[in-house]
Amino acid sequence: MSDKGNLVQQFEDAFQKSISILTEDDDIMGRNHQTTANAIDERITHFTDLARQLETYFIQKRFLIYNYRPEMVLKEDTAELKSELVRKDELIRKHYDKLQQWQGMLADVQGVQPSGNGSVRPQGGVGGPGGSGAGGPIG
Repeated sequence: MSDKGNLVQQFEDAFQKSISILTEDDDIMGRNHQTTANAIDERITHFTDLARQLETYFIQKRFLIYNYRPEMVLKEDTAELKSELVRKDELIRKHYDKLQQWQGMLADVQGVQPSGNGSVRPQGGVGGPGGSGAGGPIG
């Protein structure tokens, strides 16, 4: 675990060094542009190498979790799918609201009174009545 902490610290230091060369006060006449460009390239390369090492570390840990605790991965995937369903249900609800708004505007333009029983909104979520919309508990 200290290896990861060390790698994270190296990554943060490399980022700070990459930024510092761009933000430090520069004397335009006293500085060689080629040397500055080389220093920037070197620091950015070091930063990206550390980023790849850090990514590799986390991918290895994810692989270990996948092999030894697959139920954790399944729980995470299930949670992501549930949140996606909620997001999409909300988007569908917004579309139905817009559709009702446009139908009302169209009825106003045509001089027809909108009726309350011509609603296009489905009851009970995306799945219809008794369907498995994301609004109810998903055991």
